[in-house]
Amino acid sequence: MSRATRLSVVGITVALLCVAGPAKARDTKILLAGEPQPTPACASGLMPRLARPTDLVCVSPMARGRTARENATAARHVDPNGAYGPNSCRAGFVWREAFVGDAVCVTPQVRRMVMHENAAALARRQVPDAQAPPDGATR
Repeated sequence: MSRATRLSVVGITVALLCVAGPAKARDTKILLAGEPQPTPACASGLMPRLARPTDLVCVSPMARGRTARENATAARHVDPNGAYGPNSCRAGFVWREAFVGDAVCVTPQVRRMVMHENAAALARRQVPDAQAPPDGATR
């Protein structure tokens, strides 16, 4: 028989259905907004891009290095007198758009690469072994 346990956390009530009893409820971790979330693993040879700390799109080490350099040199490519003020890019540069609101100025070629990275994001995640038994199960 199941029972529901209600927890009030920061004014939000979270309902937790405990099928296996109280011991199982104590083992359950509830992640709230603002807490560090589990990082999905990238496929072999890839790593998170980190255009911002929460950007977990998997890319090659070379693309991650490129992104770090773009972030470090971002101020060089800004035209503060442009139509978008401090978010305006100098001539020949465009917003990178690695995520919504990303206004780091890069070349159009780099923005195309970033679009391809974003489009391939799901395919670049590490796929769990389909043959692995669920936690605690044995074969």
